[in-house]
Amino acid sequence: IVRPSRTSYDEEKLRSVLGQLALGINALHEAGKVHRDIKPSNVMVSHEGRVVLLDFGLVTDEDSSHSMTGCHAVGTAPYMSPEQAASKPLTTASDWYSVGIILYEALTGRLPFTGKAMEIMVDKQTRIPPPPRAHKPGVPKDLDKLCVDLLSIDPNERPSPKTILKYFAVDEEA
Repeated sequence: IVRPSRTSYDEEKLRSVLGQLALGINALHEAGKVHRDIKPSNVMVSHEGRVVLLDFGLVTDEDSSHSMTGCHAVGTAPYMSPEQAASKPLTTASDWYSVGIILYEALTGRLPFTGKAMEIMVDKQTRIPPPPRAHKPGVPKDLDKLCVDLLSIDPNERPSPKTILKYFAVDEEA
C-alpha cells in the first residue's frame, strides 16, 4: 500500500510503483499507443510489488485522428488531461498528465480538482492546481516539482519520458 492513510504515504513504495508505472507507460507509448484512461483503479500492484497497467479499452494509436469519440471527451474526468477534457487530439503527454494526477493524489491524499465532471474538465483547462507542498509541506521537493511539471496545462511543457524516468531512477532499458 502506497498510502496507508490520508495523512501519510510510503515514499519508497511510491517511488517504486510510479517508476514501474512510468516504464510501462513508456513501453506503451513506444508502441505508438496512448492509454487515455490512466487512473488508480487501472493500476494494479501485486503483493510482490509488481505494477500492472489495466483496462486498454480506450487505447488508441498516438498518430490517430480518432483521439476522441465524436465530440465527447473519453476517459475519467478527475484523471484526464486538459486537452482530453477539451476533446482535442492527444499525444503521449496526455497519459503523463494522468500520472501527475495520480502522483498528486498519492502525495496529498486529495485530487487537485474536485466538483462535477464538467467543472473539473473546465478547471483543468484554465487553472493550475496548487503544488502538493502547499497541502503537505513535507512532500519531497523533487516529487513536488515533477508533479507540478506533469500537470502543466500545455502538453508541450510536460517533461519527457526520459526526464520522468530519471525521477524514479529507472532506466528505459530496464
